[in-house]
Amino acid sequence: MTLEQAQRYFVDGQRPRETEPINEEQMPALADAMPQIVWSARADGCLDYYNARWYEFTGFRRGEGGDESWEPILHPDDVQRCLDGWHRAVRTGAPYEMECRLRDHRTGQYRWHLGRALPCKNARGMVKRWFGTWTDIHEQKEALRALEAKSSALHESDRRKGEFLAMLSHELRNPLCSVVNAVDLLRTEKPEHRAWATEVIARQAGQMTRLIDDLLDLTSIDRGMIRLNKEPLDLADVLDRAIETTQPVVTQQQHQLATDYPRRALFVEADPARLEQVLVNLLNNAAKYTPAGGHLSLRATRHHDELAVVVQDDGLGISPEKLPEIFNLFSQGDRSGRHSRDGLGVGLTIVQKLVELHGGSVCASSAGAGRGAEFTVRLPAATTKPPPPHPCEA
Repeated sequence: MTLEQAQRYFVDGQRPRETEPINEEQMPALADAMPQIVWSARADGCLDYYNARWYEFTGFRRGEGGDESWEPILHPDDVQRCLDGWHRAVRTGAPYEMECRLRDHRTGQYRWHLGRALPCKNARGMVKRWFGTWTDIHEQKEALRALEAKSSALHESDRRKGEFLAMLSHELRNPLCSVVNAVDLLRTEKPEHRAWATEVIARQAGQMTRLIDDLLDLTSIDRGMIRLNKEPLDLADVLDRAIETTQPVVTQQQHQLATDYPRRALFVEADPARLEQVLVNLLNNAAKYTPAGGHLSLRATRHHDELAVVVQDDGLGISPEKLPEIFNLFSQGDRSGRHSRDGLGVGLTIVQKLVELHGGSVCASSAGAGRGAEFTVRLPAATTKPPPPHPCEA
């Protein structure tokens, strides 16, 4: 039966001609065969018919339903919007269209539906009845939401990559400028300039080497090219070497570094060089983001089968909105608002990836800007102990 046939039958009271055989049972049977929820309402908007899909979806018994049956199955956030739209359509006689979430009694879950209704009018343009459907569009909505989330993530990644390339250019250009100036001075062949120029070239070449090493490490990790040379270790030995490596930075900034970890008690199976790299990175970050004369601490403990290493500072802290993305690639970790001190934003990403390669995890916490930060590395404890140190090494 076409919409025009239904209109003549329900509104004008005209039965189809002999060439269009129909009886009163055909319309409900046709509606029950449809996959959508089908309903109809009087001219005043009062609903008086539902097809079989309605009862399957809502759990109501045949004959139950009406205006009052809609509100309980609508999502609370959609009730007012849905009802206002329907009342407006009834008042104006305009077609009704709305996306709402309806509760499926079989699962208790809300599913997105597209609701549509058309007014059937008589020859004088008066609305005599409404015919409507609700079509399940939940999968389409979820797919669209996932696509939008992926698009947003790609846009954010592209933005960070652009910032990273700009920062990389800046970080490489500055030392290169210093090297060029030093080379120009060397060309003057003045003895008093030689020592200064040589020191500048060595320092800036070292800085560029560290930057490039970070980039190479990140690329190698992402491509699965890094192989850890694990061995049983006393964690205290690795912590000692990390402190020794970062001591010049700590001393230069006039920080106080407190340590608290036992010896011959914290054993881990790890790559000593890579684990030291993780700890040096965290200690350098703590020193860098703490104003001169600050306080740093490095402590390590064991809890059951897990070791925890905590690097803490009382420095610039991390804002709440930045904290969830602090380990993201190209995240600049702007804890102070001074971008010149932020670096390339790959160091913490490398830390996270190296820790995960060791079967561990790392997390960051902070009470907010200006209230310091804390980084905790968790590693599985070793099942075997390393051999005792040689007497000459003790």
